[in-house]
Amino acid sequence: MNDFNHMENKELTIYDLLANGKYIIPFYQRNYAWGEAEVNQLLQDIWDSSKEEEGTYYLGTLVVSKTPNEQYEIVDGQQRHTTLSIIHAVLQQKTKEPQKKIKCNLFFAARTENEKLLCAMYEGKDSVSIQNLGGSSSFLTAMQTVKQFLEKKGEKQLPQFCDTFYNQVGIFRVLLPEGTDLNHYFEIMNNRGEQLEKHEILKAKMMESMEDEDKRRLFAKIWDACSNMNSYVQMNFRSSDRVVLFGENLREIPGLEKLKTIVLENDSVDNEEATMKYILEEHALPTDFIQENEQEIKEKYRSIIDFPNFLLQVRKIQKADDSISLDDKKLLDNFGYPADLPDAFEFIQLLLNYRILFDKYVIKRAVDHEDWNWKIQEIERSKEKNIITYKNTISNDEERHKLIMQQAMFQVTFSGNNYKNWLFEYLKTLKHRGEIEGTVLLATMKSLMKANVPTNIEEVLGLGLGTPRFLFNYTDYLLWELYYDNVRGEGEKDNINQEKHQSLLEKIAKVKEKFNSFRFVQRSSVEHLFPQSRLHELKGEAKQVTMDCFGNLCLISRSSNSTFSNHLPYQKKVDSAKWKRNESLKQLIMFQCFDTEWNTEEIETHQKEIKELLTQNNINSDG
Repeated sequence: MNDFNHMENKELTIYDLLANGKYIIPFYQRNYAWGEAEVNQLLQDIWDSSKEEEGTYYLGTLVVSKTPNEQYEIVDGQQRHTTLSIIHAVLQQKTKEPQKKIKCNLFFAARTENEKLLCAMYEGKDSVSIQNLGGSSSFLTAMQTVKQFLEKKGEKQLPQFCDTFYNQVGIFRVLLPEGTDLNHYFEIMNNRGEQLEKHEILKAKMMESMEDEDKRRLFAKIWDACSNMNSYVQMNFRSSDRVVLFGENLREIPGLEKLKTIVLENDSVDNEEATMKYILEEHALPTDFIQENEQEIKEKYRSIIDFPNFLLQVRKIQKADDSISLDDKKLLDNFGYPADLPDAFEFIQLLLNYRILFDKYVIKRAVDHEDWNWKIQEIERSKEKNIITYKNTISNDEERHKLIMQQAMFQVTFSGNNYKNWLFEYLKTLKHRGEIEGTVLLATMKSLMKANVPTNIEEVLGLGLGTPRFLFNYTDYLLWELYYDNVRGEGEKDNINQEKHQSLLEKIAKVKEKFNSFRFVQRSSVEHLFPQSRLHELKGEAKQVTMDCFGNLCLISRSSNSTFSNHLPYQKKVDSAKWKRNESLKQLIMFQCFDTEWNTEEIETHQKEIKELLTQNNINSDG
């Protein structure tokens, strides 16, 4: 069946893509250039999606233009289409399913040797015969990569992979409107260096659902402003719109009426223009930002999440559904794409609201610092001097420092976007508020910390390398808090902590300078202070239990762990004193627990002290 006349912007399974229509790679396209890494990544993504229970996994977009003889000329996405064709050619040799025996539908306006090479793969010819045909060596590399990948997975896994590849993996085929200036399009795509991503597909579909042109334009403006996560959202609107939207000081949350004022007559898009064309041509942020002192302000900090994850955070809040995943591979599914999308205008208002709150109350990392310099700041505009500056969101120093350390602790523990459930819970409590007291935010974070502490603490403290990374970072935070409340300066002391944790406080006081300079950084290596390779030198009967207990462990970087090697604890203590590294407060305390010998007695004493610290704070974390 010829579906060309019915073609719109359309989702296709890989089988539909490869079995129907005729696709041409025009002469102006570059040669096939994917190597082993890119092909393996595509295969792994498909393999991972096969483990999901339901839903289509979308690979991205294939942008095509209409030709007079009913063919699809590939404007963008030829690397992916070529790779999918090669994967199919290999599978076609391995599977006996008749319906998968389809002819090659990818052709080349130039480089006819590549076309012959691909057809030979479809015909099942061996590697030597294919190699003798000439053409791009990347084709042969891709074919070998596919074969090796499938061989590693084994024949038993092949049926499931085939079913996923042909039926559960999709691609979004975008038809450029007639008359599109392809030179202008290529200029845009070359500047981007990539295809449309899932969030851009989502943007296009949501805009198409809006009949009112002004609302569509407003939607696009807000979406684009929110999409630049490394700049405060106010700075992503035109300077002429900022004061109108966010007030003289740029700190207000705009209501609907204010939002409508930024849709100006000279920004209109002709109604007859297709939405997808508008997306392709207007997706970039405005370029009139660099005014006043904006060059110094923009992108000074780095966001802890990217835009797709922020979209999912807001969607999860909006729907109040725990089944919403923070995995950006499932972005379209989580938004009910394509038929069950949320109301676009309601969502875009919610998106802006939470983006303002995110910028204001969530940590960012300064880009011009070598150390991990975390900040919670907001921007404000001085009406008198007409400049934009940063100010601390929380004015109380103690509240601000603790909030920064708590969020940084969560960030380095759950660095992957998929695991930012703590951020979801935190943002959810902000709701539609304006100014929020630091005490309220601290209570929220304390509750989140308590929720992440295992209830079976006795058992968890003996898991060795399997100890949750959160427990190490939480211990470092609690030690830092002891320092901050009881050792730093000459302020009021916490009498309860002074009494319960006197021994820990004495050790902290010996190295308080290092506590003062401590920052949470990315660490991934569990270190046995008494090395596992010298287990036979450990005293006591339950050597392995003592070796793997929390009292003998700390979390440091891989490079530090490698440097320590299998040295005995005293040598590690001597070496550490020479370094500027300051990765683990728990390790610092462990070094203060002994002069020359770290063995069973010292390990058990340290474990008891840390367990008491964890237990007390887990009980009192709401207080």
